[in-house]
Amino acid sequence: MQSFKYSLPIEKPRRRRPPILRWLLACALVGGLTTAAKPAATWAQTASARWVSWMIGDPARANERAQEAAAILRQGDQHLGKAEYDTAFKCYANALRQHPENLTAWDRARLVTFLTRENRSVSLETILPKAGLRARHWVALAERERAAGRLNSAASLFKQALGALPESVPAHLGLARVLADQGQLESAVEHAQKAILLQPEDLEPPVLLLELRLRRGDTEIACREAVVTFRSHLNTDRGPEALARLAEAYLHQGLSLSDVQIQLAKDAPSLPPTARRLGLMQAYVRHYQRNPNWHRDSFERAKELAAQTRQAGSQASQEERHRAGQLLLDAHRARAQRLLDRSDVAAARQQIEYALALHNSLPKDPRRGAELHAERARLLVVMNRPAQATQALEAAIKLVPSHASRLELARMQANMGITLLSARHMDAAREHFKRAIVLNPADDTFLARYFQALGGIPPLRAALQCARLLKEPDVGEVLTRLVRGLAETGRPKDAGALVRLASHYKVGPGYMAELRAEAALAARKMPEARAALLQAVEHRPTERLWLRLAAVEQGLASVPGTSASQRREHLASALEATRHALSQAPEGLALSQAIQLSQQLAQNYVKAQDARAAEAVAAKAMLLSPHHPELALILADARHTLKRSDGVVAACREGLAGVTDWASPPHAALRWRLGRELRLLGRHPEALEELAAGLTEAAGAPKPLAAQMWYELAFVHAALAQREEALNALRQYAVLAFLDPNRTTRAQAVDTLESKLAKAR
Repeated sequence: MQSFKYSLPIEKPRRRRPPILRWLLACALVGGLTTAAKPAATWAQTASARWVSWMIGDPARANERAQEAAAILRQGDQHLGKAEYDTAFKCYANALRQHPENLTAWDRARLVTFLTRENRSVSLETILPKAGLRARHWVALAERERAAGRLNSAASLFKQALGALPESVPAHLGLARVLADQGQLESAVEHAQKAILLQPEDLEPPVLLLELRLRRGDTEIACREAVVTFRSHLNTDRGPEALARLAEAYLHQGLSLSDVQIQLAKDAPSLPPTARRLGLMQAYVRHYQRNPNWHRDSFERAKELAAQTRQAGSQASQEERHRAGQLLLDAHRARAQRLLDRSDVAAARQQIEYALALHNSLPKDPRRGAELHAERARLLVVMNRPAQATQALEAAIKLVPSHASRLELARMQANMGITLLSARHMDAAREHFKRAIVLNPADDTFLARYFQALGGIPPLRAALQCARLLKEPDVGEVLTRLVRGLAETGRPKDAGALVRLASHYKVGPGYMAELRAEAALAARKMPEARAALLQAVEHRPTERLWLRLAAVEQGLASVPGTSASQRREHLASALEATRHALSQAPEGLALSQAIQLSQQLAQNYVKAQDARAAEAVAAKAMLLSPHHPELALILADARHTLKRSDGVVAACREGLAGVTDWASPPHAALRWRLGRELRLLGRHPEALEELAAGLTEAAGAPKPLAAQMWYELAFVHAALAQREEALNALRQYAVLAFLDPNRTTRAQAVDTLESKLAKAR
């Protein structure tokens, strides 16, 4: 295997010259203004926060910095591909300083740290020394965590952002949403109120506050305060949106259509009737979209208002009529989803047809039109109308050539071709496969099927025809893809025959080695495939070949009869090959493959009782996935063996931050390990909280794990002088003790604790 290049340690970023403001404060302090030091520092912090807020609020400057960061990021990727890790890291750090919201730069910085041999850690404080910039980064990172469902991690990051910049309105709003998702509505309302105080001119905080209070059940007070707030925004730039929100608050109060129209006329007399009608229509549509049990009257009212706005005799402008049509289109799509939830596919399709008719009468919006055609196609597939579904997908692609419908249509065309091929209708099958290849040229199985449909001509001539179809000048690349596709479609003999024929053709040594490797894989000859791939990467070290080699090494590790040491060697080699692939393609399959291989290798080190090696591998992998629960479990076990209690606590908390499903086994396992370690550290109140959470939140935890949690809980209650609770925990443990893997070694400790509690009566 090629030697992997590692560069020298990364230099620390050069310190920048302190801002003028700090120099002025220093001069003031030297001059003897010690009594004014604290007010001056407070003013400086406030001024700095305002400066950061101004920078964020300047769209032109923010866009310029984002473009600069993107350019620096591309430079870093070039250095990464050359294994110049120090330079790449500096580029990523500079990109992050230019644009702290650029999460790709942060991911790349952690990736570079993973690729280096040295045991380094990446520090955000070193890259972003200013607290305000770190706060912006934490907010962006928290939003990504929230979108992925990792609410604990998102809440922690939002709190870090507020600790660095208490005036951050996005952090307050984001934390309010996370707390609401966690069921903590009281705390969520508090943060929404703080956001309103910090930025009273913004409309987003009062909108969120209204939603939170409605969820809490405070409808009357919520609507009353919302009406006052939204009225104050009617004469601002956000006037139309404020009007729609005001109408929504009236609807929540139970007012009828005519009553709301009267109230809006009183609140906004300067606005024309059409503008008020559009605001009310938007409120009805939003009601229908967001309330699953909302009465169908909302949908009918929206249709009625749209008809009034779009009729020929109305006073609406062309733009207002188009806006009414767009709102009605959204209502029909929401109606279709409701009907689909009730399994009424025919009625849902009718609503999509209405939406498409509306779309054709509005100004061109290719993206929305493509989505509507794709939705129609999915409904037609359910209704078993493949021909009409194909037409709908083709219409979507015609509007947006890069739409995701290309892949769906390609699969449909390939399936039709397979059916025709099995019936020996070769010409028709070829046409369908050609369409599938044009739609998705990266799928090797489509290419293999097309090659199969060309059965009446010599194989090499058929391969050249495949090359012309792909517009690929290198026949070696086409032959390699054909061999791989034939193997994947269950034709290993044809793959081997094509390799033998290719040896008579002028193909480069790198491609020939890859062809031999694919043929060996098709015949399940793993050692031969490994040897051929090692030759192939010497000539063409591409991401695909490195990943292929990693897969072969991983397969060799699972061969029956392989010793434990050989298995670790194969997994280490697979991880090394994946590192090569990561340096060339930092995203995609190589990333997930590196995490999976690291987990397997670390688990094998744990089985071999090599805690240091397990810790090193797991800690490195968590640079790629900071809150991976399974990796955190391995890391916690390794550190527990090494008696690094603080490290165990940190690993468990990182893993818990990444749990998205409380019923998942890693959740209970992490709770138990964290509670056990906190008890050993003498932090009994914290241990009680974690163990209780593990037993209540993870109700479906495996019984052996539940037994161990009851065991730990008994000692925690005893340490806190909670005798009855300790006795109850011991009784619960006794019921499950036969499932405890450590019951023999714990029997004496249980007897001693029972005697101690009995004497305390």
